[in-house]
Amino acid sequence: MNEAHWRDRLKELMRRAMHSKRVREVFVVTVTVVLVAYIAWKGYNGIVLLRTRKIEWRYFLLSFASGALAYVSYTFLWHFLLKSLTDLKLKTTFKVNLLGSYFSFSLNPSLGNLIKSKYVGGDYFRALAITTLAVSIELGIGSVLAIMHGDLRVVPLLILITAGIFFPRQTYRVIVVPIKLVGKEDWARRFLEGWLRGVSRPERMLLACVAALGEIIFNAITLFLVAKTFGISVTFGGAVLAFVYSTLLSGVVGTPGGVGVNELGVMLAIGDTHLMAVVAFAYKFVTQYFYALVGAVAFYEMSKE
Repeated sequence: MNEAHWRDRLKELMRRAMHSKRVREVFVVTVTVVLVAYIAWKGYNGIVLLRTRKIEWRYFLLSFASGALAYVSYTFLWHFLLKSLTDLKLKTTFKVNLLGSYFSFSLNPSLGNLIKSKYVGGDYFRALAITTLAVSIELGIGSVLAIMHGDLRVVPLLILITAGIFFPRQTYRVIVVPIKLVGKEDWARRFLEGWLRGVSRPERMLLACVAALGEIIFNAITLFLVAKTFGISVTFGGAVLAFVYSTLLSGVVGTPGGVGVNELGVMLAIGDTHLMAVVAFAYKFVTQYFYALVGAVAFYEMSKE
């Protein structure tokens, strides 16, 4: 069979994959149920064990302060990059970010990023590129810190992010091949335009990297404080890995609200024990689920505008 036949065949298969909504729904629901059941089982046994421990609530209250600083740091990271596309005010960026947190929890993290990019205004795919660049930077900085602490499992992720940031056009030529087959090259082109605007401003990239570093450090401090609440010690390297794994898995797997996958990512980094399940959920509540509740208020206010 000739090359044209196989190209048409591949094109048809990709179209079917993109429209196999029922299969994706069944997969996501199954994964969600399994993960939530697993985390719930671990958490229940962890709560039983906590009855014999003294809980230091002052550390838990302090974790909300460091969690807030982490959230604000990410808002600055996104805002610095968005300035290459739009003259959005910081207050508006913060509200849209809260909106994204709400949809990330009520739907899933990937859809949350898609929706908040829509609220930025201007060309949607350029804004989505900036949002993707923000996530790439935080994962890239986190990967560097993880490697510095001896964990080489994140090297492939760092290579991929580095290629996208320093060699965007060359990376685009590879990524765009399957996209052309489904007739969405215009989407990819507009995405590339937004990405190039983001990476072509060194001063904004530097500010974004500093903000990402602050976000990761404050997240690590938050996890340390939450663990301290229950009398558990967590290393800085483990806390950084928890951030990287949790962010990556929640975006890839796409369970509703990231529930289950968020906690699993944390536990892969700090330990798969009953007590760590409690720590993981409390940490994600302080840094993520809490802001989804606040984001519901932002959604209500913006829906009236």
